[in-house]
Amino acid sequence: SIIHGKPRHSQSQGSVEKANQDIENMIITWMKDNNTTKWSEGLRFIQFMKNKAFHRGIGRSPYEAMFGCSPKVGISSNTPDNILKVLNTDKSLNNKINEDLEKNNCKICKHIFMENEGNTEEELCQLCMNKENITNKREEAKECLERQAKRMKLQSDMSHPPALQGCNVRVKIPDVDRSKCDPQSIIAIVLEKTTDGFYRLGTKYGILKQLYARSQFNLCTEKFITLSDVPDVDICLRKASESLSIGNGQGFFKCTCQ
Repeated sequence: SIIHGKPRHSQSQGSVEKANQDIENMIITWMKDNNTTKWSEGLRFIQFMKNKAFHRGIGRSPYEAMFGCSPKVGISSNTPDNILKVLNTDKSLNNKINEDLEKNNCKICKHIFMENEGNTEEELCQLCMNKENITNKREEAKECLERQAKRMKLQSDMSHPPALQGCNVRVKIPDVDRSKCDPQSIIAIVLEKTTDGFYRLGTKYGILKQLYARSQFNLCTEKFITLSDVPDVDICLRKASESLSIGNGQGFFKCTCQ
């Protein structure tokens, strides 16, 4: 006999799939604008665009969270144009830049730095100032992610009210744990709620081994089973689905004889 069933797929990652879709659309647009089919040459531009875009979760761009500053594009100079016109060599440029500049000692690494190379008010050289900015930006990004997690938890709690002991619930059966003609869900009853906020569920075929979060099942308005209907035996969800099935559980048995 041959068992015909669905292959097991890994759990999908919505954020990764969304990012891949965005990158694909950006590459298509870049290829159209540049009239080329060499999509790989545009990856560096797409990568930079994604890294400098504002991320709502961390409250800043990924580049800023990683390096502590906004991305730099092109070459800029603070030297006035009238001075640039009379400078002919690199040596004269360096002499002009360092002219009348004070020297300061960094309070962290104790290195000497020029006035235009760091933060003179906080007495930090450029390297130490960059390290401090990176640390601050990452701490701020962490706080933004924590606030986002609290908002998501609050929204989840509002959309999924607590389930009391004895409530009937409907648990979705994954496609890999059932055959095509089996029910998509199974009726269970809440046995207890753990201190971690997870629920232990029971069916008329036994107690499910896995603990479930509140978002993994839906409440039923009617009562189908009671606590006395649950046998004192531990089973997995696939075994419960197999007991519920009118066939042989996950997959079909098919004769291959002529």
